Amino acid sequence: MGTRALRIVLIGGRPGLADRMRDVLASDGCELIAADAPGDADAVLLDLSSHTDDRLAVLARLQDDAPHVPAIVLANSADEPSAQAAIQFGAQDVWTPAVLGSGLTEHLLRTAIARHSLRDELRRQRLFYATIVQSIVEGILLEDASGRITFVNPAAAGMLGYSEDELIGQHWSLIVAREQVAEVSSELSRRPQGVAGRYETTVLTKDGRPVPVIVSARPVLAAGRYSGVMSVFTDISERKRIEEELRTLSLHDSLTGLLNRRGFIMLADQHLRMARRAKRELSLLFADLDGLKAINDSFGHARGDYALMEAAEVLREVFRESDIIARLGGDEFGIVPLEATAAGVINPVQRLRDLLDERNAHPTRPYQLSLSVGIAVFNPHEPCTIDQLLDRADAAMYRHKRMGRQGAA
Repeated sequence: MGTRALRIVLIGGRPGLADRMRDVLASDGCELIAADAPGDADAVLLDLSSHTDDRLAVLARLQDDAPHVPAIVLANSADEPSAQAAIQFGAQDVWTPAVLGSGLTEHLLRTAIARHSLRDELRRQRLFYATIVQSIVEGILLEDASGRITFVNPAAAGMLGYSEDELIGQHWSLIVAREQVAEVSSELSRRPQGVAGRYETTVLTKDGRPVPVIVSARPVLAAGRYSGVMSVFTDISERKRIEEELRTLSLHDSLTGLLNRRGFIMLADQHLRMARRAKRELSLLFADLDGLKAINDSFGHARGDYALMEAAEVLREVFRESDIIARLGGDEFGIVPLEATAAGVINPVQRLRDLLDERNAHPTRPYQLSLSVGIAVFNPHEPCTIDQLLDRADAAMYRHKRMGRQGAA
């Protein structure tokens, strides 16, 4: 099956040219179609022999209406200035009328169409990538080999509080905190060797506000030679705020490694709300290390701390890793067994008693390890807060402590 004839539109030209062109193109395997359908054509021939300004206006409209169709200008040597103007307006090529009817017309047209298609694809790719760069939320800076900013995307300009024009031509040190310029300079000195890098630093907004960022920087090459740096940076202010909050409000007890009271309340309250929605029970145990004051007074606070760590170790052995176990403060511990029912919580309490008995059976122990435990059960039909449940378990524990017995109430 042969290749179909190329469809060509002729725009402009002297009287009678269209009829002559139809015969010439047909002899070269091409078909002349109506000038009012350039979008259906494979190529447009534009005759500049007259009304040049009008022809250039037509060419501009063609680029808007049918950018996929290459326009080829027909011009004599006398029309060279107009032909060059047509190239500036987007024409693919300039031919002399002698090319037509030479037997090479179809080959030259197909070559021009292929070149235009490639150019159009490159144009669309550039537009696509430019759209990504302009819309991406990370800041992007391009710097030349001297450190001057040559490009900045809207996200970077917005993050820094400058307009894009205000940053172009400025040295990168304008936007880096003074105390970090030397460190960033050291990082950038590795780029000419072809080394990419990732680092944290602080940039300054136009009004001097510091913004912590993480930067990914890589060298830019032109014709195989180093020409600058592309830096992509992300604002990590929120991450830094959370890190600082976690440092300030740590959720773990430094002595035992268990959750502290804040961590316990946060997790236990979350599971209490889940139990309320699911209309199921939730057990909470409140444990007190008996005689901690006496241990401190008789053997010193270091021994008292060791007793607290022993109690935490026993609780870890008794309860599962998925259960919520915390040192609430002083000699108090809280436990929420996540899978245990109200009746099922008795089994771990018995294991707790057995493990304490094993430890206390050692003949060289200087003191007895004892825990009093109170249990409170959340009833989904009688809602309460986690603090109220703690108070109930605490009251149950003290009732048991007054009985003078190790175990649970």
